[in-house]
Amino acid sequence: MSETISCPSGLTGRIRAMLVREERVLGDRKLAKAGGQVDELLVACWEETLEAGPYDFGDKVIDWGKVLQGDRLFALLKIRSLTYGAKYAFSVPCQNDTRRARIEWELDLNELPCRPLSEESRAAFTAGNRFETVLPDSLHNPQPVPPTPVLPVRISDTVFEIRTEGQFSQIVC
Repeated sequence: MSETISCPSGLTGRIRAMLVREERVLGDRKLAKAGGQVDELLVACWEETLEAGPYDFGDKVIDWGKVLQGDRLFALLKIRSLTYGAKYAFSVPCQNDTRRARIEWELDLNELPCRPLSEESRAAFTAGNRFETVLPDSLHNPQPVPPTPVLPVRISDTVFEIRTEGQFSQIVC
């Protein structure tokens, strides 16, 4: 089964669900150490590019290492949804140290908010991938910072905050 997706940058293509061989990639320790699991899954499950968005791939296969982190995460979530269904159930520990309870959560991956890449960010990316931001720091930036991820930058450890009914969860990728 295939599905057409449009990533936040405008990269549009057709993806398919994971097969057993892609699931084996998830368990490959050598790839995990090298950090190649995500790229391997994206290459395997991306069937066709319909619109390159801000990227210049030419006639080559997509180099997922050069794709914005937001597009990579979006594509992975869509592949996961296509493979296992859109419902994602998990539990989180209670933040109260005196309780050891686990709180059960369920998200619909297709309902997660997604903002398209702004024209300003697209221009910055195509002009050399230079993004400027002010990181939240109470000493240097006393203004409150909204809790939504807005930077489509490529970094290895990204924390995405999800607001669900006024509560926050963090997903570390």
